[in-house]
Amino acid sequence: MDKWDKGEIEDDIRCMDKLLGMDFFSAKNAENPLFRAGFIEALIALRDLMAERRQGERNVRGRIEARLLGVHEPHGRPSTAATSHSLTHSEDEMQSPADNRSYLARSFLIQRRGMALLGAAFPAAFLVSSLILGRTEFQTSISMYYWTLDPERNLFVGVLCAVAVFLILYKGRSNFEDWLLDAAGFSAAGLAFFPIHRTGDCSGPSVSAHGVFAVVFFACIFVVCIFMSEHTLREIRDENRRKRFRTLYRVCSGVMIGSVALAIISRFFSADFVRSLCVHRAAFWFEAVGVWAFSAFWYIKTRELDSTMSWVPFRRKREA
Repeated sequence: MDKWDKGEIEDDIRCMDKLLGMDFFSAKNAENPLFRAGFIEALIALRDLMAERRQGERNVRGRIEARLLGVHEPHGRPSTAATSHSLTHSEDEMQSPADNRSYLARSFLIQRRGMALLGAAFPAAFLVSSLILGRTEFQTSISMYYWTLDPERNLFVGVLCAVAVFLILYKGRSNFEDWLLDAAGFSAAGLAFFPIHRTGDCSGPSVSAHGVFAVVFFACIFVVCIFMSEHTLREIRDENRRKRFRTLYRVCSGVMIGSVALAIISRFFSADFVRSLCVHRAAFWFEAVGVWAFSAFWYIKTRELDSTMSWVPFRRKREA
């Protein structure tokens, strides 16, 4: 609890003790004109005590919002909004800019986590379609699902467009990070609107717009993951926690770029080896692992930004 919140609560407790210790609220003083005034003073102290407790509970949340929205708390004693309102004011009338920032930050974090879950479900949906439901043949790569039945094709285009819009609208913590995210977003859209050739990707090495967009997308996300994440890591005071997140980001970035590199390098082997990889759907698994690594990074980064969130999607940590 913040030291100022603790001080305000202790002041109100002392005020209540003083009022009750005066033996003023006894039956013999019920007709005293000051009885009502003293009773109202006691109610005000109780109200302030409850308001300051809520303010204390929001302190950790407020610091997270300041990091997300670039709002810096002023130095010195924070004011309690509730003390400036009468007892007749409703909770809705007590909304403050901090409450609005809390709402915006919460929406921002849920959108981040939702995008990570959407990306994780992307390859999984095609696996379910092919291996469990048997709707389509198991394709040699994720990109080849563009040429399958309508639901799978629509899913391929829709998810890529959703990720593209999110990354383009998302604001990085620096101009360089913002440009990288924009480039990744436009590349995701390019993957949807410039599909792989219908004949597939089991031939030898070749250059296509689809392949270029795929490489640019993962390269931009890799740079954001391994370098840009340091902006927020420096704000973590706990050294062990900072090291854990840094290690997780390095693992995600290594898996991501490694899977993309394997997918590219495998195209330069002999024709027989390339055909063998196609038979075993190696390209699909390379792409799937890369997408899952991207989703894991985004999910973990959201957890770093808000330590009050549970690792379980859309749940908060239980209070101690």
